[in-house]
Amino acid sequence: MREQHGVPRELLNRARTVNTTDDVSSLSSDVHQRRGTYTSPVSGDVDEGLEERHPRSSIVRRGPPRSVGQTSPRTVMRVQHHPAIPPRASRTCTQEYQEPELEPVAARERSRLRLHWLVYVGGAMLIALLGWMALSAFSNWWQIKQDDWHYGRPRTFQVDAVVGHSDSASNPSHFIALNLRGQIEIIEFPGGQAAKAKVYIGPDLLGPGQDLAPVTLSFKDVTGDGKPDMIVIVESSRFVFLNDHGAFRPAKPGEAPDMPGGGS
Repeated sequence: MREQHGVPRELLNRARTVNTTDDVSSLSSDVHQRRGTYTSPVSGDVDEGLEERHPRSSIVRRGPPRSVGQTSPRTVMRVQHHPAIPPRASRTCTQEYQEPELEPVAARERSRLRLHWLVYVGGAMLIALLGWMALSAFSNWWQIKQDDWHYGRPRTFQVDAVVGHSDSASNPSHFIALNLRGQIEIIEFPGGQAAKAKVYIGPDLLGPGQDLAPVTLSFKDVTGDGKPDMIVIVESSRFVFLNDHGAFRPAKPGEAPDMPGGGS
């Protein structure tokens, strides 16, 4: 039988010779009674239930080992109490932790994109060019619209004037100027008489959009002979027709020096 700590040896010897159930019961009660009572070697007080009151105590046996038949009235033991492990001190922060503010994704993307200053200059020039083209297109469209209201299509201009061709102030001559697909034509009705109508062929207009250029007429004495001459105006150009022998003819170079753009 294995030796048990805290049980006197005389009880162990009695347990070896037990044969009946009553002896086992009495021996068991004696063992429990002896294990529940402990006499301190220093003060002589009896401490009951030491094992139950000090579950964390360790019992250290002192002295040389005894033989099986040797008994001792008192067993000297020293009880060591293990102090409880102090709780781990938690670390305290001197400063309150603040989560870093997350920069928005769009802001981070903008901060990464750093364009050269020439890109901005080129963009500004491109915007200015597009604006100028749009403004020019709008101005051209508006001018054509106004010419449609005033001159129609084909461009037509009419005026009455006294030029000395069988006409008078009460019965002036009637003139019609046309731009027929870039060809300038002037029709004169002397004294308002359609039977005596005269047609004058003007210059040809070349270039895109010239078929929509309006043509106008004015009358002025450019040679100083006292006869009003006919001036054909197409945009910024002027063409002089001299009043000669009851009709108009294109002026030759040098015949109308005071008229810029004059000529046939």
